[in-house]
Amino acid sequence: MVFNLGREPTKQEIAETAKSMRIKHRFTTSYCQDTGKLHKTLACNYEECVDCSDHSCPNVSRSQECPPNCKKRCKNQLSRIRMNTIPFVIAETRDKGKSVEHNYLFECGQFVCDPTKYGNAGKYANNSCDPNLETEQWKIHGTHKDYRAIFFTAVRDIPKGDELTIKYDFECDPSIERKCLCGETICTGSLNKLPLEPNKRSNKRSSSGASEKKKAKRL
Repeated sequence: MVFNLGREPTKQEIAETAKSMRIKHRFTTSYCQDTGKLHKTLACNYEECVDCSDHSCPNVSRSQECPPNCKKRCKNQLSRIRMNTIPFVIAETRDKGKSVEHNYLFECGQFVCDPTKYGNAGKYANNSCDPNLETEQWKIHGTHKDYRAIFFTAVRDIPKGDELTIKYDFECDPSIERKCLCGETICTGSLNKLPLEPNKRSNKRSSSGASEKKKAKRL
């Protein structure tokens, strides 16, 4: 998946990219039948919020999209009207291919994304040890309360022609080594999630304990 190739895309690339954008959300039977648990978001009525594009909007700060009846200038309805999306093309990228024929999963919070059978253009994003995109979970108005949309957000300016990449960070069977081909100077050489170093692990435990204390004080 490449941002503005820097050349004219081929007919096959154009067709494949267009097809990937037409894929709709697919839900399991339990999601479709359990209509009593739909997520409902209130429209933003804050005067300080101009167009729901930053954290002055309470919905943005809570990582949830605004409903269709929000203000006319609302920019927080990405999944419904596809605003703020950039042009990209699905293309072969060096020896990594398009990743569509490989069994790679990636983690986003408590979710594991597996596009083996279903998925839109996002499934073509390759792994990088220094990715230019990060994944975010968002609640969507009108969908099941446990459903989360996964958005790809740029973490830095992306030059024309650069490949769009994420960090898979998937913890899998350590006996199965999946080689990373990102080519970055800080590449770990593996798609497997690396264990925390001892000092980082201890820091994580201490910071977790500190946050628990703060939480207890607030309560």
